[in-house]
Amino acid sequence: SMPAGGFVGTWVIDGVSYTASAATRFEQEHGAFAVGACVEVEYISGTPRQATKIATEHDYKCSGGSGGSGGGGEYHGEMYGIINSFPQGLIGQWQIGGMTFVADASTVFEQERVSFAVGVLVEVKFYTDANNVNHAIKIETKYDTEGGQDGGHGEGHEGHEGHAYGRVDAMPSGGLQGTWTIGGIDYIADAATRFEQEHGAFSVGANVKVRYYTNNAGQRVATKIETTSETGGSTDPNHFKLYGFVEQMPSPGFVGQWVVNGVTLTADVTTQFQESHGLLAIGAFVEVEYTQSGGVNHMTKIETHVPPGAGPNDDFGRVESNAVAGALRLDASTAVWIIGGKSYLVTPATDLNDLGGALTVGNYALVNSYSANGQLVATRISGVTLSHQIFLPATSR
Repeated sequence: SMPAGGFVGTWVIDGVSYTASAATRFEQEHGAFAVGACVEVEYISGTPRQATKIATEHDYKCSGGSGGSGGGGEYHGEMYGIINSFPQGLIGQWQIGGMTFVADASTVFEQERVSFAVGVLVEVKFYTDANNVNHAIKIETKYDTEGGQDGGHGEGHEGHEGHAYGRVDAMPSGGLQGTWTIGGIDYIADAATRFEQEHGAFSVGANVKVRYYTNNAGQRVATKIETTSETGGSTDPNHFKLYGFVEQMPSPGFVGQWVVNGVTLTADVTTQFQESHGLLAIGAFVEVEYTQSGGVNHMTKIETHVPPGAGPNDDFGRVESNAVAGALRLDASTAVWIIGGKSYLVTPATDLNDLGGALTVGNYALVNSYSANGQLVATRISGVTLSHQIFLPATSR
């Protein structure tokens, strides 16, 4: 609990009472004070304890993962981030996603998908000790984000792709190719962009979903624009949703200017910061809910997700069903899809890629996923068109 109507008074933090006075320093760089928020408190012993400083902190420091492996670790966390620099022999100091990690002989290194290099997206499991040093428990490569941004509308845009939900503010005249403004953000549609109008015709004010990637010039190139009845899970009909990768963020703390896939957004103490699947860092894949006014994009919420294709599981199978009877809805909110006999939770953050084949019942798909609370959650579902099938006789020895 915390004082009502201000910060001075009695705070109960992790079951312990603290008294805050006018001399107490209050810092909200990692989000606003609220019941349930993770905070650090500095105090003078007494009954009750006198708080000299109360500051919001990263969620993982209150996740209950204290102690344990790693030689005196206090708080355990994970993150997805871009390698900025790393030691030649892997042992030593790493710069990942704007943070510093120390790797030693006990650190596990995995390079199955791609080798370590600057620009590679990695997953880091770590602990933070009492001296605030981050020790890497495991560093695992996911994919290379360098190059390939201008490779057309096919695959190969890992670390630069995204999708968004919003209203059409402006669209090209005399055709569909050109600059679209959706939810206050510009997207370029070209001859390869696919358009679908199953939920009404394109018009200013129509609600659409856009799948895109950022090219080397920083432009968001639309691979598909479709009308939709979905909002991506926005909490307000006047809010928009953007999914993409963090390119810039404030330091220290979270309050200030962010850049997500080339879009500049502003966060303040009213913004909700949720580190659901790793820390907020450079290279993190995030869901952003925002409002747009006077050319300024204000974040109401930013939440981390496992990046598309970065889950540990890759499977292939025939699309059997989902929560909607008949053909699969590519704009569906959270639903269960059954592919190859396995059930997958599909969320608004899931990358639904039907470029290589229609995601309809009876067709085939590649699924990348991770496990959460006993459920497989899809990070990406890619349609596949089979050109040949080979049937071989069963043999036995």
